[in-house]
Amino acid sequence: MAEAQAAAPPADVPPPDSPYYLSSGDQMNLVLVSDRLTDALDYNSWCCSVTMALEGRNKLGFVDGSLPKPAETDPNLKHWLRNNAIIKSWLLNSVSKTITISLMYAKSARDIWLNLGTRFHQKNAPKLYAIRRKLRSLKQGSMDVGNYYTRLITLWEELKNLQSTPYCTCGGCHCEADHRWFEFFESTFVIDFLYGLNDSFETVRDQIIMMDKVPDLEKTYSIVSQYEQQKLIKNQPIQESVVFNIAEQPQIVNQQKDQIVAAVSGPQFKNKQRPLCTHCALYGHTIHKCYKLHGYPPGYRHPSSQSNEQRPQFVTNQQPKTTYQNQKFSAPIYQKGTIANISASQSTIKSPINYF
Repeated sequence: MAEAQAAAPPADVPPPDSPYYLSSGDQMNLVLVSDRLTDALDYNSWCCSVTMALEGRNKLGFVDGSLPKPAETDPNLKHWLRNNAIIKSWLLNSVSKTITISLMYAKSARDIWLNLGTRFHQKNAPKLYAIRRKLRSLKQGSMDVGNYYTRLITLWEELKNLQSTPYCTCGGCHCEADHRWFEFFESTFVIDFLYGLNDSFETVRDQIIMMDKVPDLEKTYSIVSQYEQQKLIKNQPIQESVVFNIAEQPQIVNQQKDQIVAAVSGPQFKNKQRPLCTHCALYGHTIHKCYKLHGYPPGYRHPSSQSNEQRPQFVTNQQPKTTYQNQKFSAPIYQKGTIANISASQSTIKSPINYF
């Protein structure tokens, strides 16, 4: 029984559902928002973020006036003073240093909140103009679709917060005016989103616009994002697999074998070349149309000089047959499977050399 009494909280500690309750995480160095207030253009978004943070911690009553300072005789006065000091530090940590200096001597968190609202709150018309101008100038450019959509949706949410929307007040009809106005703004946002895309998305943009019913903003973003991913996949270079490279090696070996087995021993030639006669070893005709073998046509004139192309030497196992008279030549060396280089004087040769 004594242990239970020792573990019980003190009587002056507020319950967890009380606005005076402070948890272990409610420290004075806490920063409520990541982006501090710097000027009037950021006030609306800053005010919305701070309001959500205070409401989540059950402290919004200290700044909106719903929880004023208790009387001197009220037992909750000390809890109010403690919470007030902590919330003041939270607000000072959420603004820039230049603004903090002017708010150091405020007596309550409510005074700081009202001071900031008076100084930075602007009318809707100038803000609407500034937001509309940003929307018109915002283009995708070098951003991907995700970043472009995020920046655009931020401006749209701020615009909807500032722009008043007509709504039905009769309470007895079913015209669904709110829903119709929401669809109108949604279609406008879709057109703005498609308008700011780069020209590379022209295909998918035309497909969406030509639909009978324009999809909502989330569906439109999903379609464009899928198209972007498909483009990235197509633009990636395809690397050949090692297996295919290995499979191509036998073909190269076979080609090398064909070159070795060929009856031509000389310089290597490309696959696409002129026909070669196996009788006279000249290019431009085959053995079936060789004049030296079948005879020259009437009126044929022999070329003054031979072609500059090098004649290949044929491999044969037969000895060359020739008839000659008083020829001057270097002694040939005949071996099986090779051809000797014969240098003979053209002036003394009476009959041509027949290799076959």
